[in-house]
Amino acid sequence: MNIKIILSTTRPGKASTKVGNWAIQELKKIDTKNTYEIIDLSKINLPFFDEMDSPRNDNYKNEHTKKWSETIKGSDGFIIVLAEYNGGYPAPIKNAIDYLYWEWRDKPVGFIGYGGSGARSSIRQLSEILTKIKMRVLESKIHISKVWNAFDDEGNINEELVEGGFADLVKEMNGVV
Repeated sequence: MNIKIILSTTRPGKASTKVGNWAIQELKKIDTKNTYEIIDLSKINLPFFDEMDSPRNDNYKNEHTKKWSETIKGSDGFIIVLAEYNGGYPAPIKNAIDYLYWEWRDKPVGFIGYGGSGARSSIRQLSEILTKIKMRVLESKIHISKVWNAFDDEGNINEELVEGGFADLVKEMNGVV
């Protein structure tokens, strides 16, 4: 399977880069069957939703939307590295989701949440939205609390600040697809 790890924020100096890099390292240690790739929304650089037609009609006019569609269409599942801003998910991830419809359907999605309390509220909110577009939200989740203290200068994580594990996430992802 081709699993995309989506970094949910576009903020300069964002913690999701460290979290995503850590996730790739951990996933490659325990799972040699699947391929993993990071998608950084700050590099994708989607403008605020600007298609004239509904994504359900699959009638994209803008090149950035067509390119985004191909990226997501070519994926078998997703792990969203999700921040929590003021009790909710960041706008860039919602915007990226809203651009498409059919490309997301029936694909599994897991979460690595980070922030003061591991992004529990934003995961709950975004899970509800993803369920409405018929994605398969996985039960297994990873929460990183106090993310600003979680990583040392070399990118190693303090395991005491992590709840959940990659083995459960991978097992569930493989069982859903």
